[in-house]
Amino acid sequence: MHGFESLEELRLLVALDFLRASEVLSQPFRLDFEHTGGQAWQIPDFLAVIDGGMWLLDVRPMELIKEEDALKFAAAREMAAACGWRYSVIAGWHPHVWSVLDHLS
Repeated sequence: MHGFESLEELRLLVALDFLRASEVLSQPFRLDFEHTGGQAWQIPDFLAVIDGGMWLLDVRPMELIKEEDALKFAAAREMAAACGWRYSVIAGWHPHVWSVLDHLS
C-alpha cells in the first residue's frame, strides 16, 4: 500500500515485501546539503526497517544516473551513515531475480 513513481520502485517494494520489511516510508524527507559547487537537495525514495535495521534507499536505472545524481547519492549515504543507517542505490535488477519475485508475488 505504498506509492511509487516507476516500475523500478514497484519492483523494490515487491522485494521489500519478501524481505519482510516491517515499515516502509515513501519519500521520507528532503535532504538539503552544501558542496563545493554550492547547494543541492535530494529526496530519497524510501526508508525501510528490515530486521530491525534502517535502510535508506534510492531507485534509479543505471542509464539515468547523471553526475549530479552521484553527488546527491553520496550526500544521502553520508547522512545515513551519520544516523547509523544503511544506504543503497537500486540501479537495476538481474533478470532472473525480478522474474522469480514477479512469479512468486
